[in-house]
Amino acid sequence: LVQLRKYGWMIERRRTLAARYIERLKGVPGWVLPPMPDGATFSHFPVRVPDRQAAVDHFARHGVHVGEVVEYSVAHLPAYRRFAEGMELPNSLYCSQHMINLPVHPQLTDQQCGRIIEIARLIR
Repeated sequence: LVQLRKYGWMIERRRTLAARYIERLKGVPGWVLPPMPDGATFSHFPVRVPDRQAAVDHFARHGVHVGEVVEYSVAHLPAYRRFAEGMELPNSLYCSQHMINLPVHPQLTDQQCGRIIEIARLIR
């Protein structure tokens, strides 16, 4: 219940961070940023990158942990494969191999967000 009192502030902060990422990371080669639809709460900030492992390693070298929010394609899991029989579903498979998750914790400072952006813009 205590956290619910902070909910409005937390969501607004996540939206602010997401807007900053979208504005400042548009030009990173090969990156596909999420849209910013009305009402989005940005519990995650998923980005499609050309080489996930290279991006994860790059951020790690600079002391930033980025998650792998989409780690698998449901249609390609053994338990679900029969439901996708005859379907290739290349986008699902591609995204399961090329997504990272940038930090959007509401207590992330503007300075920390700026540093994450700087690190991202160094990716070649």
